[in-house]
Formats: sequence, structure tokens, C-alpha cells
Amino acid sequence: MPARARPAPASAPSGRGFPPRSRPAGWGGYCTWVPWPLPWAPSPPFTPAGWCCISRPAGKAPSSTPARCTQALSLLLGPASSLTGLPIPDAAHLETLRLPENQGENAAPWIHLFATTLVLTVVLPRAILALLSGFAARHLERHFPLPLTDSYFQGLQRSYTGQGAQLHLVPYSYELSPAAALQLKEAIVSAFGPRATLHLSPPVAFGEEDALPASAAPGVGTTLAVALFSLAATPEDENHGSFLTALAATLPPGTPLAALVDEGSFLARFAVQPERLEERRRTWTRLFEKHGIEPAFVNLDAAPASVADSLTRLIDLSARKEASR
Repeated sequence: MPARARPAPASAPSGRGFPPRSRPAGWGGYCTWVPWPLPWAPSPPFTPAGWCCISRPAGKAPSSTPARCTQALSLLLGPASSLTGLPIPDAAHLETLRLPENQGENAAPWIHLFATTLVLTVVLPRAILALLSGFAARHLERHFPLPLTDSYFQGLQRSYTGQGAQLHLVPYSYELSPAAALQLKEAIVSAFGPRATLHLSPPVAFGEEDALPASAAPGVGTTLAVALFSLAATPEDENHGSFLTALAATLPPGTPLAALVDEGSFLARFAVQPERLEERRRTWTRLFEKHGIEPAFVNLDAAPASVADSLTRLIDLSARKEASR
């Protein structure tokens, strides 16, 4: 079927600041300054100076009436109109912008409305966010949250002041072997530096927990007080729990208390029965949770490095708990 011939193009009349543009003969429409894309407008040809010409064939009903355009413009430019006092054109005014019957209008009010809308929706929110971010940054400069009770920062403080960490160890119904005591001292030096010292109290015998000797009481300036137990013993709240309560009553203000459980002898007997090890750990853990004590399960016969890691974690947890009280 032969192609239909297109109408000869005609030039649209020139308005104020509106350049001539080729348009199909028999087409009409109106010209306004609108954002794109918008759901209420068909795909229009754009002209300079921010104008948008919406065209339609002559005699055909427009796909978007001026009344709908006014509603969309009121929704988009309403805040800017209220702020600047510039009115939003009504439907009758938009009818006067139809081409080629009219010459269009000055774009300055439209530019002012859209520029104000950009300030309200883009510039102002970003400025507020930047201001709030600036205030937050200034606040963090003066009040940056640092865990000063952690062993790292405590070590820095001791290095600055020339002091060393002091650990006070009180065994309960458990005698440390000379090799285990030496391993423990090496682990403490590895964890807290060469100036760290260990005060090893004589063991408290089973049944003497209600009247602790004076040697069991930590001195002022003690970094951490540690109750030492053997995993081979079965924990009993009437004895082990009473010992923890009595030892906590002798602590200087601000000194944290922790528990160290030696697994060496238990592992030597039940190395091939790991389920017994886990069961015994859970039993001891329930006792410590009841008294609010942070425990560490270590093998004092192992390498000092592994014991040092457990001690570092233990002092961090204990110091945080003491600081939160």
C-alpha cells in the first residue's frame, strides 16, 4: 500500500524570545515551561529558554487538558509559589499559551518558581544534613568514645606513667606446681609487659573460705584480682561460691575480680573424652554467672602465649564489667 504523504511543514510564528520552529501544518497546541518527564505530558519537542511546546493535530481533543496541567504545576510548584508570591497560572492562563494562536510569555516567573523549588528540595536539605554532620563531627572531636578500660589503653597509660600491671592470684584448694607458676608469670609478662608483676597468694584450703587470711586480700593499685581453681574439682556454691563472695568483699574500690580455671590435670585424665571437658566447663560457668564473675579456662602447662591471650581477654571483660557497675 503506498505511503501516505506527510503535510508540508510550516513555520510557527515567533513570539517574545521564542524562535521559529518547523511544525506540521494543521497542528496546534500551547507552549509552557514545564519539567520533563512528567506523566501528564506527551513527548514534546523542546525549544530554547526552557520552553516546552505540547502539540496536537487540529480538531483532535488534547491528551492533557490545561486543568490537569494546573493541578500538576500546583503540586510541583506550590511551595515555591507560597514562598515567592508568584502565582501559578490557572487553566485559562495556560490556554493563552497555545500556539500558533498566541505568542507565549516571559519565562522569568517560571524560572524563579523552578529555581526556588530546586533550593527547597535539593539545596536546603543538603545544607541541613551538612550542618548536622558538622555538629556531629565537632561533638566526636571532643567526646570520642574510647574503651579506656581495655588492656590496650591501660597498657598505654602504664607505659606513659612508668607503672606496671599488678595481678593478685588467690588459689582455692589448689596448689600450683613450680612449672605452672613459672608459665603463668611468663604469660603475664607477655600480656602486660616486662614491668608486670604477679602476687601469688598462698592457697586457701577447702572449708576456710569463710575466714580468708590477710594474704588473700589484694592491695591498693591491683590491676586484676584472680581466683584460681582446678577444673578437676567439682564446683560447689557452698564452698567455691562462698570463696568468691568472701574474696570480692576484700577488693579495693574499682578492682575487678575474675576467675582462672586450670584444665591441665583434667585434660591429662580425660584427653580422649572431650564431652566430659565441655560438661565440666558448663558446670563451672553456671557458678561464675551466678556470682557475676568472668572466667577463663586455660591449660597452664601449655605455651605462655595462649595463656597470655586468655589473660588479656579476661582483664578486658572484667574491667568493662567493673566500669559498668
